[in-house]
Amino acid sequence: RADERCAAPAPRRADRQARDLTVRPLIGVLGGMGPAATVDFYGKLIAATTAQSDQDHLPVLIHGVPQIPDRSAAFLNGGPSPRPMLMAFAQRLEAAGAQVIVMPCNSAHLWHGDVTAAVRVPVLHIVDPVVAAITQRTRGGEPLPVGLLATTATLQGELYPRRSAAIGALHLHWITPTAEQQQRWVAAGITAWICYFFRDPERVTPLRDGLVISPADGRISMIQEVPPPPELEVTHLAVRGQL
Repeated sequence: RADERCAAPAPRRADRQARDLTVRPLIGVLGGMGPAATVDFYGKLIAATTAQSDQDHLPVLIHGVPQIPDRSAAFLNGGPSPRPMLMAFAQRLEAAGAQVIVMPCNSAHLWHGDVTAAVRVPVLHIVDPVVAAITQRTRGGEPLPVGLLATTATLQGELYPRRSAAIGALHLHWITPTAEQQQRWVAAGITAWICYFFRDPERVTPLRDGLVISPADGRISMIQEVPPPPELEVTHLAVRGQL
């Protein structure tokens, strides 16, 4: 029949997927600061999403370039600024279709205004959900002292007090360590954690049938990047091919 011949074709799978992206905004992650923080954010995003299948999760586009200059060194010591890369990479995410951008790095938000001005899509601020969560636990906006532990750049840049005041959370009074306390206790705590991470624990060699035990053991004396031996290059390329 003529009306059957002229009927519109069934929507293609790609069309359905494209329409689905209009319902679920594509989240652009300006990451790599550092890589583990980006992975941590994505893992928490997955865990926080109610999903019965892979397709129920939020579409995410991760831009993980760890070569962005160190934010703390730039702010505290006048080192190379991350501003040009942050702005360029945000524009790259926008051009790729990101409808909202997040930065899983506290100190990177010292340049939040520059990144926001560089794109037309929203750039979420890391302080906003913290303020919202604290405000939900207060009654009628009554004054509330809040203790804050953070990197020295985040503290000296007054990232949390400035942002909370800008969004109207004037009832929050941020209590931060003094410069001496920051150096003596916070920095010491980070150093202690690093020492714990690279500790030399008591080792017990497993003994049972079917095990091949390597005699290599010892203390960590140096940490540096080294190229893989030639015999591992094929494996490396195979893994990249699978990914």
